[in-house]
Amino acid sequence: MLLKEAIRHLQADADHGNAHSQSTLAFLLATGVGVQQSDSKAFLYHHFAAKGGNFQSKMALAYTYSRQQVDVKLSFKLSLSLSLSLSGSVSLSLSLGETI
Repeated sequence: MLLKEAIRHLQADADHGNAHSQSTLAFLLATGVGVQQSDSKAFLYHHFAAKGGNFQSKMALAYTYSRQQVDVKLSFKLSLSLSLSLSGSVSLSLSLGETI
């Protein structure tokens, strides 16, 4: 029960751009711990985390590339939602679904 709750919090933080949460979620997705295993989603979350400066995800991507584990057939169904408030703040949400 605690793992599922922790994953929900990680997902929420990852959706808000927290690079550490994105990297941790990528690890869980790659290994299938507490979530359905998905190499493609793990790669995507590592990519976001690396862009956010997370060193572990940068290393995971380098390793993936060096092992040539990236399949060019990977594709994702992305659902983006962008909202603007009158105060000028912007929020963006991202939903992932595999189309493999």
